[in-house]
Amino acid sequence: MNTSSAIASKWTHFTEINPAVRFIDVTLRGCAQVMFQNNPLTGLIFFIAIFIAAYGEGNPAAAYGCVLGTVVATFTGMFVNDRTSWLAGLYGYNGCLVGVALPTFLSVTPQLWGCIITGSIVSVIATVSIADILKTWKVAALTAPFVLTTWVVLLASYAFSGLDASGLSVPELPHPLVSAPAGGLFNGHIFATVLHGVSEVYLFSSVAAGDYLLWVWRWRHVGRRYLPSAVRCSRY
Repeated sequence: MNTSSAIASKWTHFTEINPAVRFIDVTLRGCAQVMFQNNPLTGLIFFIAIFIAAYGEGNPAAAYGCVLGTVVATFTGMFVNDRTSWLAGLYGYNGCLVGVALPTFLSVTPQLWGCIITGSIVSVIATVSIADILKTWKVAALTAPFVLTTWVVLLASYAFSGLDASGLSVPELPHPLVSAPAGGLFNGHIFATVLHGVSEVYLFSSVAAGDYLLWVWRWRHVGRRYLPSAVRCSRY
């Protein structure tokens, strides 16, 4: 047995005998499931990438909101009669995204944290409801609960005090617009553009975070999933 397998085996043993460790394991998996990864170490790395991006953009509340949302959604998912899905972190990832999105669009106030907690709970309820409706067609709910929950909170925020729009920055390109040679495939900005796109999964625009997120994937998966996107981007 190699070192990584031994560590994984010990971690699995700890999750089986210690409820607190099990909860941490499921919470980390919830973060990882945003990008379809069922692995606690991957989730930990994703959390680190989120903190790097959040502090880099001057919005640390998004990182703390991400952790809070994932924890609350994971705790709420414990009461759903689907132990297998809960252990895989499938009730945590929508709360994770809710926790990132709300501090991105709303100013940081005490009411915001209350909305993150409430929204994360609702995201689990929405996950169960939407999944039950879509199972007829064998379609997964994916991030629909996150989108629905976030829309509702943002639309309702106009009617409540203490929930003010933070104001997004003026849209701009990630780099100066330059003309590429005719027929050119790659240029000096293509890799940065791809990494910005990867980090936008968590609503950030960070080369470092995007690189960190891709680092945990095998290179064959990266090539298959992102090279077509890179080719398309290079044409503009």
